[in-house]
Amino acid sequence: MSSLQSLDLIYPKFPCKLQQNAGKLCIWDAFSKTWRVLSPEEWVRQHALHYLVHALHYPAPNLRLELPLNIQGMPRRVDTVVFDLQGKPWMILEFKAPFEALNSKHWAQISQYQGQLKAPYLVLSNGLMQEILHFPTEDKESQALHSLPNYPDLA
Repeated sequence: MSSLQSLDLIYPKFPCKLQQNAGKLCIWDAFSKTWRVLSPEEWVRQHALHYLVHALHYPAPNLRLELPLNIQGMPRRVDTVVFDLQGKPWMILEFKAPFEALNSKHWAQISQYQGQLKAPYLVLSNGLMQEILHFPTEDKESQALHSLPNYPDLA
């Protein structure tokens, strides 16, 4: 049993599958159909993704985990990108450990991803809190939101 399981996150609990793999505790990722090492960030991500799909009805096939990008010659991986029904990036999500305070360094990181993907929503979460920015258009300033938006084609 992981000490992470005793944390009360802002996302609802879900029936997760855990198992030992090569001496490491892993969690089943139902979205990419693979076992992932259970890190604090992964615990937050899995809870958030289950919330997006099962409570907010985001379509699971439109979630992409570990999207590779090249930023200034450096390979990077975006935690999660939600695509709209036309296949365009709609939301970028970056997850941190629950004990890690969200800060400007994290916003700089997700902003680099935004520079390439141009998604109208950015979400930064440590599972205890989340910060959401909406970019209505490329030429307008971002707006802070208090809750996650409805998926665009379902509104």
